[in-house]
Amino acid sequence: MKSQLTYTGLLIGFVLFFAINVAGSKPLRGVRLDLTENQLFTLTEGTKKIARNLEEPVNLKLYYASKLANDFPTLKSYGDRVVELLTEYMNMSGGKIRLEIVEPESFSEAEEEAIQDGIAPIPLPSQDKFYLGLVGSSSTDDKETIPFFDPLKEQLLEYEISRLIYRLANTDRAVVGVLTTLPLQGGPPVNPMQGQGQPEWEIVRQMRGLFDVRFLSTSLTKIEDDVDVLMIVHPKDFSEQTLFAIDQHVLNGGHAMVLVDPFAEADQPPNPQDQMAAFAYDRSSNFGGLLAAWGLNLVDAKIAADRKSATGPPILKTPFVAWLNTGEDNHNADEPTISAFDQLLLPYAGILQRVEGVDTQVFPLIETTTDSMQVDKMKVQFRPDPEALLRDFVPEEARLTVAARIAGKAKTAFPGGRPSAAPVDGQAPPVEESVFDVITESKDSINVIVIADADLLQDRFWTQSQMFGQINLGPRKFTDNGDFVINCLDNLSGSEDLISIRGREKSKRPFKIVDEIRTTAEQTYLREAQDLESKLAETEREISDLQRNRADGSSLILTPEQEKSIQKFRDEQIETRRKLRALRHTMNKDIESLGTRLKLAHILGVPIIAVLCLAGFCSMRRKRL
Repeated sequence: MKSQLTYTGLLIGFVLFFAINVAGSKPLRGVRLDLTENQLFTLTEGTKKIARNLEEPVNLKLYYASKLANDFPTLKSYGDRVVELLTEYMNMSGGKIRLEIVEPESFSEAEEEAIQDGIAPIPLPSQDKFYLGLVGSSSTDDKETIPFFDPLKEQLLEYEISRLIYRLANTDRAVVGVLTTLPLQGGPPVNPMQGQGQPEWEIVRQMRGLFDVRFLSTSLTKIEDDVDVLMIVHPKDFSEQTLFAIDQHVLNGGHAMVLVDPFAEADQPPNPQDQMAAFAYDRSSNFGGLLAAWGLNLVDAKIAADRKSATGPPILKTPFVAWLNTGEDNHNADEPTISAFDQLLLPYAGILQRVEGVDTQVFPLIETTTDSMQVDKMKVQFRPDPEALLRDFVPEEARLTVAARIAGKAKTAFPGGRPSAAPVDGQAPPVEESVFDVITESKDSINVIVIADADLLQDRFWTQSQMFGQINLGPRKFTDNGDFVINCLDNLSGSEDLISIRGREKSKRPFKIVDEIRTTAEQTYLREAQDLESKLAETEREISDLQRNRADGSSLILTPEQEKSIQKFRDEQIETRRKLRALRHTMNKDIESLGTRLKLAHILGVPIIAVLCLAGFCSMRRKRL
């Protein structure tokens, strides 16, 4: 009787389980549970705030060729992830974000529309075009586009979507205030005999197209509240009052990008013809004590040298370890400001070190490889010898940071209050009342990007004029220096919510056991292939020898010996190919078998465990009764 009650209870339990699922399907439709290891489908807090705080609707149109993606598992998986993530944005916004998914089939109106919206067509081996891009529009008809969601840049997926939505919701141009001692705006000719002055740097021209750029005085005592981002380039000999103004601006929530340099080539002495003065001229900047108060320090008089990232002017035959050609091995994949770029050229970059005892966090953006060392700047300041630097190179087997982001709460670099201004004609200058409201600690997290190289902004390190005959077609980029700087300013000009979004983990998690089986089989396969090639070469040599050693001198008619050798080779070739096919079949069979077992374990494992636990529980109750 008890046994019948037990089985009846199990049956009722299963019925109730399915009944609850059916009954709760509609009320719980909006409830989601993310059980992925890295919470891949859970939006970060920054993204949630951006989606929730939208004042006007944002329309998103995703062009996704899902039918074509069915034949390419990687594209299918990533495309589906984009759809699911955008659905989360829509749900989080409370109806402010509207999503439309369009299937741009070949030669359809939808495909024409996708191209007009700036979506990039990706050619497939089947000659079809694959589309996976997003276009967004606001109530004011502003448009933003992501031409293609690249699966190789999956870590930036959430950041790219959030930035698009933020730009649509905030259409005003950000104000970038520039403080610099370098001639970014151009200047007089280096040689007085030249009639034409130096032009404005290309980076400034590109910045003007995206931001409201204002050049500020390096002797200012206050920074206006409407300045969104400070761009401080080679801060050399700034007054204490100017440093104090910068300190207060950052602690009050203003964002900053600082480019310091232990040896800036662009920092030319006032009189270059005076060789003695040029020899003694200091081309370094260190930004006083502000960097240290924020948590970083520029190593004094040292240059980052790296053998693996070494490059140099084309005229040099020896790699110049003091010029860094950075790439994937150097860039932080989790940082949206740098992870999208393939190549930067950093000449004579300095070294940034973490300051202990400061509460802020430091996130490296660009680092050297472990094949690097610190070099005294005196070795590169006057007639550097690339061969000597390479010959004397002793790697420290540690990464050196050359660019970093600072975040977190910070304290003022002026604990004693506002520094006294220098008297003018014996009289203290007037002081505005507002400057007495000294901020001693930031209320929220500061956001500062520090780059230990100012020369990367120079035109010659990232762009060159493109000529067509006598016609100048304008600048052509050959490194990502300019795009990196623009991207940093774009990131810092956003809200704290946007800046807080970091790169996410990839959704693709390889099966290590499957990879090991495939690797082992491939190695065996390659060894067999090499043996086959060796046998082929050996047989060809034997045939050649037989041809040369023929007594009648004829090489057109095969002798019985040659025919026998060729037949032997053919038999060996057939047997080896059979073995290769068997090996490949065994390898695929092992992988398919493992895949099937893994699927069964995932699909049936949890229900079986649940049933066993329930059966065990019932059995214990029955024994007690």
